[in-house]
Parts: sequence; structure tokens; C-alpha cells
Amino acid sequence: MSKRHCWAILLFDDRVEVWKVSRLATEQFSIDRDKALVDELLETLDENGYRDEDVILGIDSVDCLAAEFPHEGRAMLRDKLALKYAFEDQLPWSADDVLADFVPFRETALGIAVRREPIESFVDALTERGVTVSSIVPTTCLIASEFLRERKASDLILAIKHGTRYELFVFEKSQVHEWRVLGTSLERIPEEVVYANEFGESLKTVVLAGIEDLSVSAIEGIEVEQTDTDVQHILANAIRSLGSGRLSCIDFQNDPQWNAHAKAAVWKHPVFAGLLALAIGFAVGLHLLSHRYHEIAQQNDAKQRELFSEAMPGHRIPVGVRKRLESECAKLAGATGAVSELPSTFSALETLQRTLAQIPPDMRLRVNDLRVQENNVVLRGEVQRYGDADVIASALRERGLAVEPVQTERLPKEGVGLTITANVESNTQTN
Repeated sequence: MSKRHCWAILLFDDRVEVWKVSRLATEQFSIDRDKALVDELLETLDENGYRDEDVILGIDSVDCLAAEFPHEGRAMLRDKLALKYAFEDQLPWSADDVLADFVPFRETALGIAVRREPIESFVDALTERGVTVSSIVPTTCLIASEFLRERKASDLILAIKHGTRYELFVFEKSQVHEWRVLGTSLERIPEEVVYANEFGESLKTVVLAGIEDLSVSAIEGIEVEQTDTDVQHILANAIRSLGSGRLSCIDFQNDPQWNAHAKAAVWKHPVFAGLLALAIGFAVGLHLLSHRYHEIAQQNDAKQRELFSEAMPGHRIPVGVRKRLESECAKLAGATGAVSELPSTFSALETLQRTLAQIPPDMRLRVNDLRVQENNVVLRGEVQRYGDADVIASALRERGLAVEPVQTERLPKEGVGLTITANVESNTQTN
């Protein structure tokens, strides 16, 4: 993910939030769920500087289910699919219908699941439009884990308010041991805190984060710390940490069935599909070009042999006839003062390489056709905006290519088609 910006898409019942987080600032953009969601998301990302960075997908708590269940030992813990089917008894859905990840303990494991089909469909729609989702995490699990990390705590009971809902996390040895969504009422918090503290392995610090309207005295017999920590600030730090490479305690992309789906879907990404088509076309082109160059080489060799026979009758034609001709040319040049260099030849591959090297590396460009003939290059492709075509043409001109006026057209669905014709001038060839 980009070091400048970390991006997150957070799903809620009534809205979707887009977060753009940098080292110095955090920006939030809200989208109504009733709108054409993917189109609105892409427009929001594009308008606010998204440039192909990976995106974190945050799942709402009410869409997740968490439960502790027994496992059969280390062999099962190593087999995520077997662990998932053991978790199935705790679910209202079949194991194949959910994405799940787990926090293992000695005899049990905490499983957290979300329905698979809506998430897969949403991520596939983003992937097909060029957005790569790097992690799929429950949003409040992300917040709670970051809170624990910043406090450098190990055992903790954390009650937080996120949005309008209250949630409770129990951490043991820096791992999530329990997670409960308590709803919108404060009344359940004292009871749940007491219950969690009684049945844990040891007494824990109890922290109320962002819950200012509950009296600490309401939780009898337990020492409670009440903090005015800004939960949104913690979430921004969590997005920044995850975007910088830190692993999340729960990530639904760890589900083995998600991995199989992702491998099958990866070629739907326009970049990969375009690269595959370009690679196939390039391989075919290289094969044909290689065959043509072989023919030219044979023709040149025949001409060089004929020239040698005419210039030096009676001499045996050497294996390296070109080198012998160059040597004789050099001898004549020494006697007459003429230039001894042989005429330079044109390389289509060199022209292709020099042209592609001038295209801005951060430009989203799909190449549909690329033709090289002598020093002329014709590129046909697709970009997102009209201005992108001018950026590519300007970059080519700045590096010495003579570029004709760019031809553009608005494509039926989205994007702009372009045709760029350029001439690789002699000064470019020698740079």
C-alpha cells in the first residue's frame, strides 16, 4: 500500500465510509447505501486522489458472528478448513456460506464469521473496476486491537462505543478471547463486564473507551478506568498501521475458501487481464518478429557472401564473412581517409523499449494495440480521462519523440480511447 495514503472502505447498515489516512491528516467521505454503491465509491476514490493503492475493507459488527468452540489439537489448528467445519456447529449458516478467521487457544478457538456471498460479490465488483482489497476485517476488532497495542497491555476488558452501539472485548495474552456486541443500551455493560471478569483466567483492567454517559460506580466491586479516548482517532491509527504492513488479528482473507476464490478472480482485475492479453500478443509478436529477423539475417548473409566473392575472387569465403568485410573496409579507409563504419541498422525492439519507457509509471493505461514500423510507433489504448491522454503525449514529447495530435474518443461504458502516433527521432535513438 502507498506510504503516502492508506485507504479503507467501511461498511455500515445505512452508509459506506471511505477513509483516506496519511501521516498528517485523515479525511472521511460518506456514501448512502441506497445509491449505485460501486459507481459512487469509484467516483469518490477518484475525486480524492486514489491511485491504485490497496484498500482495507471494514465489516460492520452486526454482520459478524463470534463464538468460542473446542478444537482437536495442533493438527486441526494447522488446517484452517477443518477448523472452519468444527466452527460450523456454532453458526446459523453452513461453513461453505461464510468467511471465517480464528484466534487459537490451548483447547479452544475464537471463531469470527461473516456471510460469504455479499462480501465476495462486493469485492469482485471492486476488483473488476481496478480496486484491490488487501484485507477484510471487522472494523471494531481493528479498533480494539489498536487500542490494546497503543496501551501496550496484555490482559484487558475493553468496552467501547462505536457509532451508536456498545461492544465488549476481552483480551488475554494480547489476543482477543471474547467479543460481544451489546446493542445500543448502556444497561448491559455493567453485567457483561462483571461476567467477563469472573470467568476469565485472571482479574483484568477494565477500560471504558468513548463511553462518557455511564457512571463508573455502576460497576460494583471492580476497578474501572474511564477514558475519553477518541475512537475515530484510534481507527485512523489502525488503518495506518494495517496499511503499513502490520497484520490484523482477524482477516477474512485468511479463509482458505477465500484464497481459492481470489486466485480464480484475480484475472478479472483489468490490470492483470490487460497484462495477460499484452503478454500473449507480445509473445506472438516476438515469435513472428524472430522468424522475420531470421529471414533477414539469411538474406544479409547471402548478400555478404556474394559481395566477398566479387571483391576477392579466388579467396575462400570465411565463416565470419561480415567481420572480414569490416576489416577490409577499415584497410581501405586507412588508405583513402574514407569513413570506415558500416551503416547502422534499425531495431524495432529498441524503439519499442524506448517508447514504453517514456510512459508515466503512475498512469492507468490499458494498451490494446502497439505497432512499431521503422521509427514510427502507433499506440492504441484506454485511459480514464481525456487529460490522461495529453499527459502521455506530453511525456513522450519531453523525451524527444515527435508526437502527432492525439486522437481521443469517449468509450460507451467508461473511459477514453486514444490513438498516439509518435516518431522516435535520431537524437532519441542515441540517448
